[in-house]
Amino acid sequence: MRKNTVPEEELAKLSRSELLKLINEDNVSLLKSIGADELYDEMKKSGALSRFLVRIAYKKGDKEGTRRRTSRNLKFIAPSNILRPYVQSDKCIVIGFNHPSLGEILRLIYNGFDCYEGRDFLFPVNIPWYETLVPVIPLLEATGVKITPIITPSTEAKLNKMFQGNEEKLARIQQFKIAFERIYMKTAKECADENGIIVVAPSATRQAEVFADEIARRGEGHIHPTMTLLAHRICNKEDSEVTFQPVTIFEPVWNDRKFNFFKNYEIYPCQPFTGKEVYELSSGHSRDFDYQFLKRIDELYSQRYGSVFSQKTDVEEEI
Repeated sequence: MRKNTVPEEELAKLSRSELLKLINEDNVSLLKSIGADELYDEMKKSGALSRFLVRIAYKKGDKEGTRRRTSRNLKFIAPSNILRPYVQSDKCIVIGFNHPSLGEILRLIYNGFDCYEGRDFLFPVNIPWYETLVPVIPLLEATGVKITPIITPSTEAKLNKMFQGNEEKLARIQQFKIAFERIYMKTAKECADENGIIVVAPSATRQAEVFADEIARRGEGHIHPTMTLLAHRICNKEDSEVTFQPVTIFEPVWNDRKFNFFKNYEIYPCQPFTGKEVYELSSGHSRDFDYQFLKRIDELYSQRYGSVFSQKTDVEEEI
């Protein structure tokens, strides 16, 4: 799938909506345009597989039938057991999960279709994978699944290392990152207002542990405020009815970071946070909500696998 490129100085002049339109409708690769071809290439195989799975299930004008076929196909190649029921509400639900591999994405998609029939979904997707999915975005949206691009902290770190010393390029990368964050937050607010389901990995990258390191696990280190920022946007009132559902993912083999086809995952929806709890924990500049959210996931995950930060791989792959 060949991608077009545009001079990065021209991309930097675009509004957020114009930038997104260029990527979605004109087949332009932001990564290739800024000279980060290798990041795009990392996700080419995963992207090709994802597009194939979307296309074989899709049937025009048959949203629910497409969802049923998607669930059936994914259950065959990506089995899972749900160990506890997901929270039920006719208002917006945010599902946040630990992200040890690529495999849980497939499982969470059909879990969502089965548990929240007829509801629309929003997934923030890291820009390398997002660019490979552009050809099937209309099909996804017709099925009730919206994706929006983000530049994750791990991808940002890779870009910073790649273009170290080029301050002008680094400033543009930061500009694009902020633009995507604002698009995501705007889209999340729209999804929440329509009582949709938002599915997000607080870590924004594949990692072997729920927390990035032992210091963060003790509540003393830096935690990226993924859930807090989202809460500020969609759950900014004490009487908010948005529910935040932590989900613990148990991959079949610890630190096996791939799709793990035909291997069984166990998925445990933890005790959810009510809108009032979210509002109280995320008020002001506190990041306590992110810590409490991850802690609820980690309590189960570390019971099974322990806390083994020394075994983490040095290279962080991501979606």
